[in-house]
Amino acid sequence: MTEKLALGVTRIMHSRSGTAGTDEVIVVALDDRGAEVTWPRALGFADAFDLNSKLPLPDPLVARDGQGWVTLQEGRSAGASASTLAHSEQCIRYRFAIAAGSNDVDYSKINGLRTEVEGLARWTRMTSVETRLHFKDGEGVTGLELLAKNQPDHVLGGAFDLRLTTSYSHQPQPKNGVFTITDRLTVETRTRSRRSWNDHSAQHRMIQDLMSLAYAFPCAAVMRSAMRHDDQPMDIRKDKRRWWPDAFEPTFGRGDGLHDSLDDREPLFYLDETDPARVSAWLTGFQKWSRPTWIAVTTLFQRNSTVESQLLQIGVALEALGYAIWRQAHPTSKKAPSYPDLLKVVTDAVGIASAATYGKAKRADLWRDRFNRAFKGAKHADNAAVTSNEAIERARQGFVLIRCWLALELGVSKTLLRKRLDEVRTGARR
Repeated sequence: MTEKLALGVTRIMHSRSGTAGTDEVIVVALDDRGAEVTWPRALGFADAFDLNSKLPLPDPLVARDGQGWVTLQEGRSAGASASTLAHSEQCIRYRFAIAAGSNDVDYSKINGLRTEVEGLARWTRMTSVETRLHFKDGEGVTGLELLAKNQPDHVLGGAFDLRLTTSYSHQPQPKNGVFTITDRLTVETRTRSRRSWNDHSAQHRMIQDLMSLAYAFPCAAVMRSAMRHDDQPMDIRKDKRRWWPDAFEPTFGRGDGLHDSLDDREPLFYLDETDPARVSAWLTGFQKWSRPTWIAVTTLFQRNSTVESQLLQIGVALEALGYAIWRQAHPTSKKAPSYPDLLKVVTDAVGIASAATYGKAKRADLWRDRFNRAFKGAKHADNAAVTSNEAIERARQGFVLIRCWLALELGVSKTLLRKRLDEVRTGARR
């Protein structure tokens, strides 16, 4: 049975990618930085000392044991020990691992990638589990029924055919009297021709950014599996299904998962409140929009950062967003607007005056002046320093403004958005 690729797993394997032309025993340890390979070698002190310069790093490295195959990609040397006892250990770190390898396939370019993103199931209202209560007149509730059934894929679109897929697993025998059904919603990208691992990953990171902005929360993302059309256990011409081997990349996405629970939060908007065509267009133009969202979302994952640093990052994110909006409308213009003008581009694009975005003034022009003054106070030594209270207030308002822009860009109505902003201001929505 194939062992899952998971944090903390250590496997003693045979490599078939070495320079000796024969099987060599290696140790593969999966940790929070990827996979560390320890390669024992019977070498004298002098040969071991020059090991890294004389032996090329195998990439990909393919290995097998009784649990199955593993392909390791994107390796770099982590050094080698040297001993007068004619024993050396070469260490190589790999960025990610795939539970495949029998066909010697290189997974640096793939046809598909699957991930899970925190909060996505609630945002999409997609689940494979239905709960039904059975009533009977005079008796009340007579039974409870849980039905697990996959929903059709929800296609979000974009150049990578991004889609959402449900799945479930169950424990047929109770454990401590508890029956369990595990419900999963995965993000999936697919391409006809193979694309780089980073190209696929970028689309998934956009979904993580989307969730983080929708919830104003550091939503985690976990890689699950990858796929290549030419590495299948069956003839894919006769079967449309594909084999997706497990993939392990602990540094994928953002954050370390050490944060409060998302359970008591509601998003600013939901998927069914957006325009599908505009969601697809946003995904297609991810290179244009990912920069401002990436900068803004980073502030959610930075623990113990100063409020001045957060203000600076939100200020830069607003500048990047204003430039992206302006560039879309002026593709041939050479001179970019000034920083205050770029702030105006953003506030004009949102077009909603509320206490949640502009504070007590509720006016975009006054807010822009105050934000610009606070931003320059945090950035430039020859400007009056911004107070901590104002820094965090302006940073929060700027972040709300970016969230509003995204909601409107995806087709959420202004009427609904104004209602949600009032709920945020009054504390009815987190």
